[in-house]
Order: sequence, then structure tokens, then C-alpha cells
Amino acid sequence: MKFNKPSGSKSVSEKQPSASMSEYGSDGKSNIKDLLQKQVCHEFDNERLYFAMALWADYKGYTQLAKFYNEHKQEERKHGMDFVNHMLARHMKVMPPCEHKQPENFEDIDDVIKQSIKREIETTKMIGELYAEALKTNDMALTIASKYLSEQHEEEQLFVSLYSLWKKCNGNIIDFEMEVGQLKETGKYKIGNFGVH
Repeated sequence: MKFNKPSGSKSVSEKQPSASMSEYGSDGKSNIKDLLQKQVCHEFDNERLYFAMALWADYKGYTQLAKFYNEHKQEERKHGMDFVNHMLARHMKVMPPCEHKQPENFEDIDDVIKQSIKREIETTKMIGELYAEALKTNDMALTIASKYLSEQHEEEQLFVSLYSLWKKCNGNIIDFEMEVGQLKETGKYKIGNFGVH
């Protein structure tokens, strides 16, 4: 005997996930998932770039600069994993981070730091796009985007300060090496901290 399905009802397979578990924003059309996946790839690209810079610096004998970049590449990995876990918690499929080839050789310290600043500006722009989309669609990615948009201010500040310190040392590698460790550990030489004690 055949039964007709009640009008307006949906089978289990037709039911949509709740908004909190959806791969999309509240409008069902958001590209939040794509932006999150793109951010995952970018953060792991940052990790590889800073690792390449650390290796270059150590090869050149700039041990403190190498330590600075090695520590920072670990932070980039943490950022990437934060975005991965955000996606997984929402039952989003995460693709393995794409491995874009990173530079292996750099002209000098000036080149390394300038490339770092450029990369951090790119990161800020990408997170800003994620934030704007999350805000527009009332998506929960707004929380992680807001957190890292705020953190990017510190990231850019750190590398601009590193470049300022390099310029103050006027090419004196010994002086630069002696002071670069203090920048991250104590905030010494960090610009934008006027009047902060």
C-alpha cells in the first residue's frame, strides 16, 4: 500500500542543517567557507615564508634574526590551526593547505623585512574581507575575523618596528643582532607605544 507524503513535509535527507552548523552564512549564499579556506592556506604560506627567512638568516650568521623569524613562523602555524578548527567545529570540510612556493633566497636584511611587511599587509586585507562578509551575512566567523583583525595591527606594528630598528642600526649587523631579540620579548623599540609604561 502506498502512502502519500504529507504536503509541506521534508524527508530526513532534505532537511537543512541548523544555521549554527551550516557551511554558509545566514542567507545560505555566503562565500564564508571559501574565504575561511583561503585564509587557512594563507596562514600556512606565511609559516613557510617565515621559516625560509629564518633559514636564510641562520645561514648568513644572523642568529638572533633567525630566532625571531623561527618564533614568528610558529605563531603563523597557530593562526592557521585556529582557522582550521573554526571550520571543523562548524562541520565544514577543510582542504589541506596548498603549498605555494616561497622564496628561498633574499638580497639582504632590508629585503627580508620589507617582504615581511608586505605579507602582513596582505594578511590584514584578507582578514578584512572575511570580516566584512561575516558582518554582512551575520555569520559566526565574525568572532575569529574580529580577533585576528585586531591582532594584525600588532603584527604590522612588529615588522614596521623591526624595519625601523634596522634603519637605526644603519647597517651595523652586530648592533642589530644585539637588539632584535628585545623587540619581541620586551617591546623595546616597538613603535606606536608612546606614553605606554
